[in-house]
Amino acid sequence: MKILVTGGRGFLASHLAAELRRRHPRARLVRLDRAPAPGIVLCDLSDPEAARRALQRIRPDCVFHLAGTTRPEPWDALWAVHVGATVNLLSAVQGLPARARPKVVVAGSSGEYGRPRGIPVSEGAPCAPLTLYGASKHSQTLAALSFRHAGVPVVVARPFNVIGPGMPENLALGAFARQLARVARGEQPPCLQVGDLSPRRDFIDVRDVARALADLGRSGVPGEVYNVSSGRAVSISALLRGLLEVSGLRVSLRRDPSRVRRGEVADISGDHRKLTALTGWRPEIPLARTLRDVWLGL
Repeated sequence: MKILVTGGRGFLASHLAAELRRRHPRARLVRLDRAPAPGIVLCDLSDPEAARRALQRIRPDCVFHLAGTTRPEPWDALWAVHVGATVNLLSAVQGLPARARPKVVVAGSSGEYGRPRGIPVSEGAPCAPLTLYGASKHSQTLAALSFRHAGVPVVVARPFNVIGPGMPENLALGAFARQLARVARGEQPPCLQVGDLSPRRDFIDVRDVARALADLGRSGVPGEVYNVSSGRAVSISALLRGLLEVSGLRVSLRRDPSRVRRGEVADISGDHRKLTALTGWRPEIPLARTLRDVWLGL
């Protein structure tokens, strides 16, 4: 069995790779990325010919397409990495013989929903993204699902706010944790720079998301979208309080206007019943453990 994971150096991809190795110890796991790192196969998916060669060479049995960015980028960059790369990858899969085409699980985003009319939001809710990031991810989803009609078995996972050990500093919890680590080492005064702490988000542990993706690789129905969520909303301020309790540090907070995101949704959570009904998956890791592991992992 051969499994391909794109965006192989990333936060979610690293945890997914660990989950896949646990489930399939004899499988050949190939992690693609455009930047070099140990255990990574170099491939720039923005190059359609490079994508075609990689798929022809690897001939995977399943693909998890996680390549992308969560950083604020201009529209052309977001389009290239989310839509262009996805189209190149799926075109390469389409170019394989029909019997050799693997199932492809594409990672979407809860940002596709925008400001939902009711929560928890289900997959049938209309998507009206409020940010360039959300718009690019929804464009990615639409492009990916169109390949279903071209004979490519595509499944879209829609994770909500993924947190956990190893998360990047450009995400709120990662930024809080790394600032606190610098405070603990005496490298920063005991004052955290924060943005708007009032929004409520559906935070879910990256290891639970990895399990969900692996389940969808096995059981996901082509052409379908599945929320991957905890089902409950927690404010960013409560998230920070929990991290402060774990760290044992006392700090002051300073609002940094540059950390306030435009187009913030005030409150969102996701309904994961569709995924649960299909696979039996449920979130297992409590928020307190996630926060502890984030802190201990620094």
